[in-house]
Amino acid sequence: MKQVFSAGGIVTKKENGKLLLCLIKHEDGFLVFSKGHMDAGETKEKAALREVEEETGLTNLTITKRLGNVIRPSTENSGEKVKKTISLFLMQPSTYEHKGADEEYGWFTYQQAIDGLGFEQEKSFLVKRWQQIIQSHDR
Repeated sequence: MKQVFSAGGIVTKKENGKLLLCLIKHEDGFLVFSKGHMDAGETKEKAALREVEEETGLTNLTITKRLGNVIRPSTENSGEKVKKTISLFLMQPSTYEHKGADEEYGWFTYQQAIDGLGFEQEKSFLVKRWQQIIQSHDR
């Protein structure tokens, strides 16, 4: 099986005392992390920042932590089945104003994210990294 690489990010914000995650609403109705393919010569970090900005409309993003990789099966636009490795980073924007998002997004609590994420590998990743995410946000 062909291997492909993507990069993306998890953006958080506190609202009414709750930590929220910005996630993408997949066309099939479930949630996914914001991510996409890396352009030629692009680093994982640059690709992650670009993809999150394009998909969510959040600008002036800063990577605050490398969270690790999610590895899961995927289907390319061509229909080819691949093994996808997604490098994910924790990010913060300078403002929470969304400008011209390419995807439908939303802000979700941890439980909403766990209930809504469509890929078991992404759910498992969030469960394993949740304490890191909380600690990084509270700094």
